[in-house]
Amino acid sequence: MIVLVSALTACTTPVAYMGITLSPGVVDAGLQALARRAMAGDKVAQMGLGDRFASGTGVAADAKRARSLYLAAATASSGDRYIYIPATPGRKGHLERVGDGRSVAGLPEAAFKLRQIENDRGRADGEQ
Repeated sequence: MIVLVSALTACTTPVAYMGITLSPGVVDAGLQALARRAMAGDKVAQMGLGDRFASGTGVAADAKRARSLYLAAATASSGDRYIYIPATPGRKGHLERVGDGRSVAGLPEAAFKLRQIENDRGRADGEQ
């Protein structure tokens, strides 16, 4: 039974988020904690990680990842998450909704930073 639980846990534990390795001891623990919170839907952490990718602080600068994180932080969410429940004998694998259903507002500052990135990208493409 313990082996099965360990195997299932290993299958569901993410190895990386936004290119940041989540295995202990591989990269800065503070960066990993920020990435884990961002992955879990923490809007402040998403914006903070977006800031790091925008500036190249502790990670390689990556405007696409910064934009993706700012978009996540700026977008309201329902609080619900979906997890995959693997197939078991007699039952198909399926998605199941979890969460408390509380709505979480997007961050206006993240929306501002998202617009800045998109404007910068437009200028780089020759648009005004």
